Amino acid sequence: MAALATDPCIEQLRLRKVSDAFRCATENRLTPPPDGWLRQRSSNVPNNLPSTFDHHITGLIARQDEARELRKRLQNKRNSLVAIIGPGGTGKTALCLDVLHTCVLDPASLEWTDQVVYVTAKTERLTARGVETIADPVTSLGSVKRSVSQALYGLESGVDEAETVGFDQASKEMGERRVLLCIDNLETILRDHPRILRTSGSLCLKTGGS
Repeated sequence: MAALATDPCIEQLRLRKVSDAFRCATENRLTPPPDGWLRQRSSNVPNNLPSTFDHHITGLIARQDEARELRKRLQNKRNSLVAIIGPGGTGKTALCLDVLHTCVLDPASLEWTDQVVYVTAKTERLTARGVETIADPVTSLGSVKRSVSQALYGLESGVDEAETVGFDQASKEMGERRVLLCIDNLETILRDHPRILRTSGSLCLKTGGS
């Protein structure tokens, strides 16, 4: 932070508030932030994206073309389902989260979506300590619906009742909202529960005509 605040570019760009904040910090003249500052949303589109994920600081390298194409497809109202496929470890999740993170920060995204819901069906995650098993993974279509309904209702109301709301109720109440739903690693559920393909008809949640 100190290196950034003292970079000569800061002075050249006349970002005086940055320089002033640095001087206050070095002189131990820290003042509380404005009322509501800690509670303000950093995103423009309501979402339940993970607060931290791979490449959330640096961004993806040399994937601009794929990211641009994915976002273009998401914005197209004719596309009710977009599938990202490829061998494991090629960065499908990283690409998806990077694009979704960009979308929720862009006010223009509100022209084509009201909220972004992210559900992961992964059973393991990579951490600094190595690969760890997720305690309560999403392993069935029922748990996918439960996670989706909790996210839909929780983003809208922000109350604890989201834990008890069923998928049908959430879909009915939020049916007019344009929801961008991302289900990560869904292929494992389809692989382990092939009957779903014969009984569900469709796994795509489509609300609000988008």
